[in-house]
Amino acid sequence: MAWPWAVPGLDDDDFKQRKRTMKTQNNMWMPALAIAATTALGVVGCENGKKDMDDQSMNHKEAMEKGEMKGDKMMKGEVSQMDKQFVQKAASGGMFDVKSSEAAKAKLVDEVGVNDTYDFATMMISDHTAANAKLMAIAKSEGIEAPKEMMPPQQMMYDKLTATKDNKAFEKMYRDQQAKSHKDSVALFEKAAKECTNPELKAFAAKTLPLLKSHQLALTALPKI
Repeated sequence: MAWPWAVPGLDDDDFKQRKRTMKTQNNMWMPALAIAATTALGVVGCENGKKDMDDQSMNHKEAMEKGEMKGDKMMKGEVSQMDKQFVQKAASGGMFDVKSSEAAKAKLVDEVGVNDTYDFATMMISDHTAANAKLMAIAKSEGIEAPKEMMPPQQMMYDKLTATKDNKAFEKMYRDQQAKSHKDSVALFEKAAKECTNPELKAFAAKTLPLLKSHQLALTALPKI
């Protein structure tokens, strides 16, 4: 039987033998091709897996960085209502202590060296000016708005003091006002040292508290008028 595609010069047996040889060769190549294909898929899969892991690692890193930034912001930038109120009240009280003491020095200027109240007023100006400057610096760095003028309670006391003409009455009123101001300040700073959420303000309150208490002692030690 002659094959339709028979090659000239080859009989049927030769052709059958060649066909069997080709089939055998094909059978030998197929596993190799399958292995090659599997290897190629494995390489692609590994590359894809590596890319996925790299992407996950990058996402995790970005998430960590965002979390750290948020944490830093909470520590440095965010303040509570308690913090804001402390700055407002402490700044107003500090301004009153300075301005009322300046008024006392001006009123008692003729008694320099013989009036202990004059010396006390000098100390108040020095100590509270320095404390106020520290408070203003912290408020500015933390983005807290600080008052530029005294709040109404302190302003009313100051106006009443400066309206007093008699020196002895003025001196007594100045001492009484300083006693009240420092009593209020000690209570304010004690609360801030415990409850302020901003670490800078909390530390400032704790550090300034002994100074305020020393002023109370110095005030009570003044000779009676």
